[in-house]
Amino acid sequence: MKLERVAIVSKVGSAEAEKAAASLAERFRGRVYTVSPVSVRGAESVGALGELRGEDLDLVVTLGGDGTTLRAFRE
Repeated sequence: MKLERVAIVSKVGSAEAEKAAASLAERFRGRVYTVSPVSVRGAESVGALGELRGEDLDLVVTLGGDGTTLRAFRE
């Protein structure tokens, strides 16, 4: 499977999760989305998860706790 469209969702306000998101985003080739406030060179940052609803994502990665994962599932 080729991962061409990846979204990375990290815990808001966690420097550790945001650093991990930045590191992970740099490893993917293709279109990578991060959710604000995370901003990574080469990735497209969106203001909210809802903005990705129309995208045909191959993978969504969550970095944080249960709340982060549930937030991603709800969207």
